Amino acid sequence: MEDPSFQLGMKFSSTNDFKDAIRQHAIKHQRNVKLAKNDKLRVRAKCQKGCPWEVYARKMLAEESYQVRTYRAIHKCRLSYTNRNLNFGIIAKRYMEDFRINPSMPITSFKERVRKEMKCDVSKSQLCRAKRKSAMLIYGNDIEQYGKLWDYCEKLRRSNPGSTVVMDAPLDEESGQPRFNRLYICFAACKSGFIHGCRKLVGVDGCHLKGPYIGQLLTAIGVDANNAMYPISYAVVETENKETWMWFFELLRMDLAITPTNEPEFTFINDRQKCFELCPGLLPALAETFPSAEHRHCCKHLLANFMKKFRGLALEENFWKCAKSTYVASFQHAMTEMNEEDTDACKWLGEEPPRRVLRREWIRKLEDPLLSNIYWKLEMLVNNSYECIADWCGELNFQVRCPYGQYTVNLACHTCSCRKWDMTGMPCTHAIAAIQKSKQEPESFIHQCYSKEAYAKAYHPLIMPINGHDMWPKTGFTPVLPPLEKRKHGRPKKQRRRDVTEYINKKDPTKLRKLG
Repeated sequence: MEDPSFQLGMKFSSTNDFKDAIRQHAIKHQRNVKLAKNDKLRVRAKCQKGCPWEVYARKMLAEESYQVRTYRAIHKCRLSYTNRNLNFGIIAKRYMEDFRINPSMPITSFKERVRKEMKCDVSKSQLCRAKRKSAMLIYGNDIEQYGKLWDYCEKLRRSNPGSTVVMDAPLDEESGQPRFNRLYICFAACKSGFIHGCRKLVGVDGCHLKGPYIGQLLTAIGVDANNAMYPISYAVVETENKETWMWFFELLRMDLAITPTNEPEFTFINDRQKCFELCPGLLPALAETFPSAEHRHCCKHLLANFMKKFRGLALEENFWKCAKSTYVASFQHAMTEMNEEDTDACKWLGEEPPRRVLRREWIRKLEDPLLSNIYWKLEMLVNNSYECIADWCGELNFQVRCPYGQYTVNLACHTCSCRKWDMTGMPCTHAIAAIQKSKQEPESFIHQCYSKEAYAKAYHPLIMPINGHDMWPKTGFTPVLPPLEKRKHGRPKKQRRRDVTEYINKKDPTKLRKLG
């Protein structure tokens, strides 16, 4: 059908097949062919006025087939780069596999490719419709996807035993069918990998869904031994409030086996900007569900809120001095500088109380090579330790002098009075100077959470693949209806709203943004 060749006596099983062949011929040869006659018994196609090309097919007697009765094969018209036969449906079918491989193909690149390969000038709106049509052909429409959620959940449970898959779909009063409300998924491999191979640090956040139906995506992530993000669980909910967050946290508590005994060992970090401005329910839900755990805020978003009220490079530098302080005296000195610069800014930052890590685990020395991110971080610390001079004070105690202060290091307890070693698990520059003074290697003083063994434990469990939807087990449950609330009409935003602290202009990297 890519380049059909008509012949007298040729048969087609239906008029649709015959008309498809006519369209493909017109597109391939760049001709504006149109249907002059189109009914249940006959189809006649002609080219432009003055061109003799014509093809005619009629339904055969005692058969459901259609046969070509007339065919004039010669064109005497000019080639055309605007073709009425090329619509977004044909473009979608032709480039469906390309969008499966590269779903984020830019429209400008897509337009150039269509013009080069199909030799036709197509509008951007038509290409956008073709892109959406391709996505529907690949993934199915949204209503069908919601209808297959029961089967999808059952397939996930069978292919990944031990996974938590919980869907809330209450009955709709009008239709009597279940209507989608919430879905929570935590793979057995993710929960096992986090428990056995990651630190007890959990980041929680939420974002809007981009589909036609309104909803929120809630996520929980950890940090692996290579300081990379490690997915734990996610959920789709109707909105982001205290109730939905508590529902998410209760399921997360069961998956991570968080009990009142081990709850103080966990630390939850969240987006302070979202907590106080967009979603007031996250912090109360955390405080109510995990009252004994540590609750932290992301410094990047804390700074974004800070810079909305207090501008200036000096204040920004003082903010980071406060945030990076690892002991009380350093924090108090940074706050004093902030108060001298701006009293209101110091008061605002003082409302966010500083917390310190007081717990540690003591483990044996490491012998295996370091992971890539940890290696480069350690190399940077080693390079910065040249300014530090370590004096031995007996056994494994050292006094370290540097241009910005004097500190005590105890290699036996893996501690430094600056407390950076205690908080991060990696030797600070003062500790590295003491380690090198004792003729030892810094690698052997890194916490086990950065080891290859911890990394292997995190990624040893596997998330098993699943078959296509046509091979899912049929639960026989009533199909789930999509949410009632749909997204408003109009062109959706493709880029997130950038903060005033993001200065670079993405359209022109050589210039700054006007805003901020």
